[in-house]
Parts: sequence; structure tokens; C-alpha cells
Amino acid sequence: MDNRNMLFGIIGLLVLVVIGLGIDRSNQFATLTGQIEVAETAVADAQAENETLSADLEAQAEVVTQGEEAIAALSTQIAVSSTEFESQISELSDASSVLETNNEGFATEVADLSAQVDELQADLDAAVADADTVKDNYATAEAQIIVLQTEAEDIANFAATTEADNIALQAQVEALMPTATLMPEPTVAVDTTAPDGLDLEFVFQVESDNRAIVQISPNNQSIAILQSDNTIDVISSVDGTHQLTIDGFDGDLSDFIYAEDGRSMAAISDNNTVIVFAATTGATSFEQEFDNPIKGYDLSPDSEAIAVGTANRLEIKVFDSIEQSRPDGITSLDWSDDGTQIVISNGRSVSILAIENNSIAGTTDLDDGGAQVIDASFSPDGSHIIGITVNTELILWSVESGEIVWQTTVEASAINDVAWSGDSAYVAVVAEADISIYGLDGEWVAQATIDGATAVDWSSDGAFLVFATAEQVSVVDATTLLD
Repeated sequence: MDNRNMLFGIIGLLVLVVIGLGIDRSNQFATLTGQIEVAETAVADAQAENETLSADLEAQAEVVTQGEEAIAALSTQIAVSSTEFESQISELSDASSVLETNNEGFATEVADLSAQVDELQADLDAAVADADTVKDNYATAEAQIIVLQTEAEDIANFAATTEADNIALQAQVEALMPTATLMPEPTVAVDTTAPDGLDLEFVFQVESDNRAIVQISPNNQSIAILQSDNTIDVISSVDGTHQLTIDGFDGDLSDFIYAEDGRSMAAISDNNTVIVFAATTGATSFEQEFDNPIKGYDLSPDSEAIAVGTANRLEIKVFDSIEQSRPDGITSLDWSDDGTQIVISNGRSVSILAIENNSIAGTTDLDDGGAQVIDASFSPDGSHIIGITVNTELILWSVESGEIVWQTTVEASAINDVAWSGDSAYVAVVAEADISIYGLDGEWVAQATIDGATAVDWSSDGAFLVFATAEQVSVVDATTLLD
């Protein structure tokens, strides 16, 4: 467009020149005509060039239009892609949060697993150490086994070479061992006025120079007898054969008892020393001298403690340590079979001591009606107490109520001994030469007069009674007394 305007300007100029110069300048007109033709040619060329340029511009405009359309399409695509990208970014963000949460859980699980691995490693180390110890112990045991095998072989060889000597020695021991001497039944005076009468059936009798003190073992398999030579002989309760002799006591024994578990015995030596020793070996486990004569004593049922009473003091000892002591004159005491109570008498009253952990936890006084009780003992089941007074009275108390159930006077100068039946239903009483049996209702069940009888004991299974005189020990079938 600029070339065309320029051409029109040139033509206008020429016209002005022609008009200015006039007709007289015709020659110059020809020249101008030629110049015009040249100019027209130039204009034609310019127009052609302009058309070419216009075509080019139109083509370029078309390209531009297409480019704009392409740009618009690209913009649309970019917008769509941006939306999709933002959506993907959001999803990736959500996924990242989930992943972070999962990573935290995973970290926790990893920590837990790591702790478990540490524990397992520790267990493994301990197991390895134990295995090493076991290995060492096995090696030691193996060496010991070899030594023991060698010793066993030596012992076997020694036994083989000394068997004849052992047989000869056994014969000598049997020859020296005391044996039960079966004796004719002593003269027994039967009181025919007793209910149902009485016909004693002796299981066996043995001669015995004893102090008329006997005890049946808690398992009823043995009878222990305090002999005049200061030994305790143990014989079979079945046939009277000798089982054991316990000797070597320093002082003169005046009494002895079994513990309820049968493992231990206790004895009084020189009247003021108590000794506790093993019932099967005689090995002493406890010994103590008291300032005053011992009036009452008893072992706890488990053989772990002993209660000792003198004229001015009661002490409960767990062997070497004093568990409890109280100033209380004692004439007798008895520990209940279940170990929870001790009954004591002091010549004036009777009391039950509650026992916890071998200590006195409380005291209950019984109704004695003013009687002077010098001896009292529990029934095996702990439900009753039988007492002896200075006036040869028998008193039966109920442990539950503390009241007297019955009271009777025995026609004798002294009551020597009492013994409960194993079922706690009867009590046997030795007074002078008479052995009487009473029921819990106070009824007289039976009586027999046996010369010289001063001590009695009743087996815990109720099967037999044993009584002693200074010359013999007799075992009587108890069932015949209660028929």
C-alpha cells in the first residue's frame, strides 16, 4: 500500500509539472511519457509485487489463523491437562498421606520386630549359654559316672569278698538282739458288773524291766518302752519283736513322747532338761536345761517346735530360738493334733492357748467348777478335753463351748494315766490296778483289774491298747473291750 501511494504522488507531481511548463514543452512531454510508461511499468511491477505481497500476507494470515487455532486448541488441551494434572497432584497428595501413614505404621512394626529380634537374640544367647553349661555339666556327669562305675565295681568286688563275713556278722547281731518273750497271760480280774462284761484278748505280752511308760508310734507299727537301764526300746506292735534301741542319754530319763508326725521324740532328763531326738536314729536335734523341774511338755505335730512348762514359766521354742515365753506355772500341757491349740493346767485352772506360727495368739479359760486340775489332754479330733484333778476326778470339757460335759470321781488313791481312742469316742483310764473305759456321755463302758498296771496308750486306729507294769508290756485287742 505504501508503494501505491508513492506512485500516485509521483503522477500528481508530473501533472503539475506538465501544467506548469505548458504545451510548449511537448518535447519534454514525450520524455515524460516515456518516463510515465517507465513509471507505469514500475507501478505494474509494484502492483504485481504488491499482489504477491498481499498473497503472501494472506497466506501468512492464514498461517497465523491456523497458528492461533492451533494455539487455542493447545490452550484448551493445556487447560484440560492442567485440570488432570491438578487432579493427579491431589491424588498423589492423598496417596502421599496414605503412604506417610503406612510408613509410620511400618516404622512401628519395624521397631516392634526389631525389639522382638533383640529379645530372640537374648534368648538365643541365653540358650547358647545354657547349652554350654549343660555341655559342661554333661562332661562333668560323664566323668562322675565313670568314677561311680569304678567305685561300684570296687564295691561289688568288696561285697563279693565279704558276703560270708556279713552273714556271720548278721548271725551275731541277731543273737545279741533282744527278742519278745511270749508269756502266759497274767491273772486278770474281770469286773462282771461292767456293761456287757469284759473278756480281755491279749495279742502278746513281753517281759520288760521298764518304768511303766509306753508310747505307741503314730503309724501304729511300733511300741516304745522306757526301760530301767535308761534306754528306749522299740518293739513291733504286731508280735513284739525288737526293732530299735535308743540309748546314750546323758541324764536319767523320767518320761518320753512321740511327735504326731512320728519323726521325732522328746524326753525329760534329770527332771529339768528336755531333749528332742530323731525317732529312728536317736540323733539329738535340741537340748535345753531349765531352772525348775519340767511339769509339762509336748512337741508340735510337725516336730518344728516344743512347748515346755515348769512351775513358774511356759515357753514355746522353735528349737534354738525362743518363740514366746510367759510367766505361768504349769502342771501339764498338750498340743492339739492339728497344731492350732495347746491346753494347759496349773493346778488351779485349765486354759486353751490359740497357736499361730508357733506363737500364742490368745487364751480361753475353761469352766472348771473350782476343781484343781493337774492334767489335761485333747481328744484326737480336738473336740474335747479330758482332765484329772487332785481329788481323782475326771472332767470332760467341750472345746467349742468351754463348758463341762460330765464330771465323775474315780474311787482310787491316784489316777496314773489316760488315753484317748483314735476316733475320740472313748477314753481309757488307769487308776491303781483298774483300767476303765468311758464314753463321751460319761457312761462306764468296761473295766478290768490288772495287777501293777500304771500306764496305758491307745492306737490311733483304735485296734489295740497297750498297758505296762514294771515287769511286762501287754497288748490287748481293743475291739473286745467295746463289744
